[in-house]
Amino acid sequence: MIGQISLFIVGVGLGGGLFGCLSNLYNKRAQALIVEGFTQEKRVLQEENSNRKTVAFSALFEGFLGGAATLDDQGHILRSNRALHERLGYEDHDLQGRSLLGIVHPEDIVHVQNFLLSLVGKKSAPATSPHFSSELRCYTKEGKIVWVHLSLSVLHDADFAEGSETPRLLALLDDVTRRRQAEGVVARLGAGVNELYRLISDQQSDFDTQMQALLNLGCHLFDVHTGMLGKLNGHQLEIMSAVSPNKGLRRGNSYEMGNAKQRTELPASLRASRMEHWRDQPFVTMTQDETFLGAPIYVAGQLSGLLCFSDTATREVPFEAEQTQFCQLMALWIGSEIERRERYAQKAQQDAALLQSNAKWEAMATQDGLTGLKNRRAFDERLLAEFNRATQGTVPLSLMLMDVDKFKHFNDTFGHPAGDEVLKQVAKLLQGGVRAGGFVARYGGEEFVVLLPDTVIEDALITAERLRAIIEGGHWPQRAVTVSIGVASWSPGMTTTGQLVSAADGALYESKGAGRNRVTQATALPLA
Repeated sequence: MIGQISLFIVGVGLGGGLFGCLSNLYNKRAQALIVEGFTQEKRVLQEENSNRKTVAFSALFEGFLGGAATLDDQGHILRSNRALHERLGYEDHDLQGRSLLGIVHPEDIVHVQNFLLSLVGKKSAPATSPHFSSELRCYTKEGKIVWVHLSLSVLHDADFAEGSETPRLLALLDDVTRRRQAEGVVARLGAGVNELYRLISDQQSDFDTQMQALLNLGCHLFDVHTGMLGKLNGHQLEIMSAVSPNKGLRRGNSYEMGNAKQRTELPASLRASRMEHWRDQPFVTMTQDETFLGAPIYVAGQLSGLLCFSDTATREVPFEAEQTQFCQLMALWIGSEIERRERYAQKAQQDAALLQSNAKWEAMATQDGLTGLKNRRAFDERLLAEFNRATQGTVPLSLMLMDVDKFKHFNDTFGHPAGDEVLKQVAKLLQGGVRAGGFVARYGGEEFVVLLPDTVIEDALITAERLRAIIEGGHWPQRAVTVSIGVASWSPGMTTTGQLVSAADGALYESKGAGRNRVTQATALPLA
């Protein structure tokens, strides 16, 4: 610059106008050359830098473990990586030029579509939001639905030319199908816990109904078609309940389970939701199942049976840990329920035996050992109950006391064994001659008592006379046997059972005093 200035001064000093013009022309050409040089150098550097960036981006794009694609401003796929092809089953040429919306489930399109529309008309200005993120469903080439987490990011916005092949958007698709399936399993198991609790709480249904409902629940929660509950009997596994599409597994069917050593190894492997050589089990071989989930059933700490769920279809993914735990929970409850019912049945047997024993002792305590009639204790209890009912409800009640005539003389003449036979025969005749509702008991020695609820004195006298005649007409090998009877009925003036008994006893005394073998009605209210 200093040289240029000096030259200009010299030229002026010489007074030459032509020289001055040539100097100005030279200066402009030199400046243009310098600018052009710098511009070319900058362009080279930019191209080299851009190439390096492109190579780096391509390496990152292809090496990305998740699905990735670049899109134009309309959402058409320009390029896709290997991971996306493998996950969705497409080749690169299948996706190239195809709209991203074409592989998105129709119910999930709207949000992606709105984001793409927000970019329209904003070629030289930033979009409303430069990023989109959502979980949605996509279709594979075979038409299966997979869940992905889709992220869309704007790569170029300013100076973007419409129709340009330069990618404007980057799409990242992360497969979340497994997590979504697990969440769905957990949600179903949550509802399954409530249903299991309802089954457990249902004390009205029988065991078979409960087990059938439980197997149906397990098939639904584990997405299989076959469920089986089996009981171990020696080397045999006997089916207690089953859900089988082809009815191949039926209740009562038995299958060989191997030797004792194999059976002792069975629970440990089942705790891990798999059986050693489970494909060799007869019931699995018969159904040709490819999927299996099972758990052992323990009753009172002893291996008692198996709970199994299976299917002929091969399962693509392992059972969730929550499903395994739920199967074990079901087996635990089944074992507890079997144990509870066995205890209940055992207790019921014990209670029945106890009731039978109590009834036996009660009979011994209230039954006369010689005649088989109720004894004095049983009569007193029944008389009190009927007397209270008569006094509270003002209902009739009658009572007869009878004595075998001259029984002591009979014993002295024919012996006590013959006398015992007379008493047993009298008891039998009385028991057969009293209508339903009447109560016959041996009062003591040769005395008998007949209690007649809901019977007025007139009917009681008729019954007494009939009984007297029956006994008189009975078959007596040694000599004729007769009875004397006294009859009394409750009256409003009576306040104790003793008064009713005393009235009948007084009438009996009158019958004996009047010559025996007769019936007498009580005519006066006793004092006690």
